[in-house]
Amino acid sequence: MNEQNFSIKGVIQKAKEYFENWKELSGLIVAEKVATIISGLFIGIILFILGLIIIVFLSFSLAFYLGQVISNLPLGFLLVSAIYITIIVVVVASKNSIKNGLINLSIRKIFNNHKEADGNEK
Repeated sequence: MNEQNFSIKGVIQKAKEYFENWKELSGLIVAEKVATIISGLFIGIILFILGLIIIVFLSFSLAFYLGQVISNLPLGFLLVSAIYITIIVVVVASKNSIKNGLINLSIRKIFNNHKEADGNEK
């Protein structure tokens, strides 16, 4: 009887250790995922800002170039604005397709990250 009590106490102790370790591991996994998301957002914001700066400079360059080609600087800027308006119309017209594509891409990325964390890489 004493051996049985000792055995049950040992199992209970091991179960407590297991759940404590599981809780700690879960916290570390959540911390890793949050850190990954934050770093991804930070890199995304930096790339967005740099891309925006590049687009602004390219837009000015194109406007000045078109202004010289047609010998009318304001018309060059107007043409560049027309290009952006056309892009906006196309994006608004295909809003649902773009949204669905981004959703699918996000889901694939989440599941690929999940598979990599489990060690089941493709």
